[in-house]
Amino acid sequence: MIINLFKRILESMGYNVQCASSGEEGLKILQNNIFDLIFLDIRMPGMDGYAVFNSMDKENQDNVVFLSGDTLSPEAYLFSKRHNVPFIKKPIGIDELRNFLSDISSNS
Repeated sequence: MIINLFKRILESMGYNVQCASSGEEGLKILQNNIFDLIFLDIRMPGMDGYAVFNSMDKENQDNVVFLSGDTLSPEAYLFSKRHNVPFIKKPIGIDELRNFLSDISSNS
């Protein structure tokens, strides 16, 4: 699964990673946790990324980065702009991910 590959890559970069395989599972994890960074896929089993984002508390919403492989529809991009959330198009390479994380770190 892509989620496991993403997890291994982030862990190899020194990050502590917690994953959810659905929006509902992600919201359960978020109930008692605040994360420094949340990668949220737009298209997931069950709840989509929009519904998950809208169900999060503001503190976690501020730490979201949207992911999407849907490059044909502007919906995901417009949603991320409207909520001032960074947006990454999939697939993303390891170097691109590393550069993105470096940019986020230097801007915070």
